[in-house]
Amino acid sequence: MSTIWWIGTAVALVAASVMVAELGTRRWLRARRRYYLWPPNQVLELEFDPELARHIGPRARFAVNSDGHRGEPVPRNVERLCRVLVFGSSATECYFLDQEASWPMVLQRILERPENLRKLGASYVHVANLGRPSVEGEALDLILRVTLERTGHVAMIVIMVGASAVVNWLETGAPERPVSLAPLVSDLFAWHPEGPFAWTAKRTALAEVVRRVRDCTLHRVVRRSGVGKSLLRARLMRREATEIRNTVGDSSFVMASFEKHLHRAVSRAKAAADRVIIVRQPWFQKDEFSQEEMACFWNGSVGNAYEGEVSTFYSNEVMFRLLDEMDVCVVRVSEALGVEQVEIRTQLEPSLKTYYDHIHLTPSGSAKVADLIAKAILAEKHGRKQLPSVTTDAFA
Repeated sequence: MSTIWWIGTAVALVAASVMVAELGTRRWLRARRRYYLWPPNQVLELEFDPELARHIGPRARFAVNSDGHRGEPVPRNVERLCRVLVFGSSATECYFLDQEASWPMVLQRILERPENLRKLGASYVHVANLGRPSVEGEALDLILRVTLERTGHVAMIVIMVGASAVVNWLETGAPERPVSLAPLVSDLFAWHPEGPFAWTAKRTALAEVVRRVRDCTLHRVVRRSGVGKSLLRARLMRREATEIRNTVGDSSFVMASFEKHLHRAVSRAKAAADRVIIVRQPWFQKDEFSQEEMACFWNGSVGNAYEGEVSTFYSNEVMFRLLDEMDVCVVRVSEALGVEQVEIRTQLEPSLKTYYDHIHLTPSGSAKVADLIAKAILAEKHGRKQLPSVTTDAFA
């Protein structure tokens, strides 16, 4: 046989092998059902724009464990491990706060004190931060579902959501019959098995696996400077807005949708944890604001103020009314399902000491929130519950 025939056969075999390997890898990824909010073992080192740093500090460290959650590594083979999963949106994620200043980590530091471990009947406490920006009812339910498939039963789930549903609705112009779109997996998870994959070199499942192995092996440290410019730009657009809307349409549809999905998410959490605690999300509200405080606000835009030019915003009064309505929905869900709720807004000082915009917390505000949640967790009325030993790797 000719050399050309042999070459052609070899090329065909290689192509067939690559195709089989690619299809097999796609099937393997989907079968494993591994979803990661952040790339595992990644560390972000953020240096902030000086204007933003006035309220939150000059820099922050954002460390992700091997499970793709913000937090320390989950201890394995530990007796009486108290696992706490914290779900929510950007006010939970605390992206602009240093790891040790984020309220889920402060909560862990409080609960792991010897006297508090005794109250919990635990030898070790681990708090995982599963907050992601813009998460509301339906997205929360999705994150809970895929997370709990891997963790199994845990000691405690803490949920704090509400404000994102308001902000997201206002961004679309507050339609009375908003189009209900399922949350995109790619918007919530940095790594996931759903693709979409393609036959171009960079978009194959094989290339994705190579990237993941590389990133996990190298324990990447990503350094970013001048962080926060988009937020500062959004603040400026609100100050220079050509229209501030003081009225909004009927919000009953969006409230009903949020409440339905939150009810489903909390029901899922209740079935997977010994305790579920709903933290009613706080926001910065008072009768009068100083010029400095007003200059820090940027939420309530019609359109995404982070990604484009925006000239129309809703007033503080509109936002506060909607946040009140959302809070009522949260209370109804907690009462209907019989889960604990923690009201913290009235116990927080309404100032730039606590918030650096309408809904996000400063390090001082974060510490206060963690302290209030810890007090609710450690309340004597709940007594002590013996926690089982953990002898297997739940995330294997």
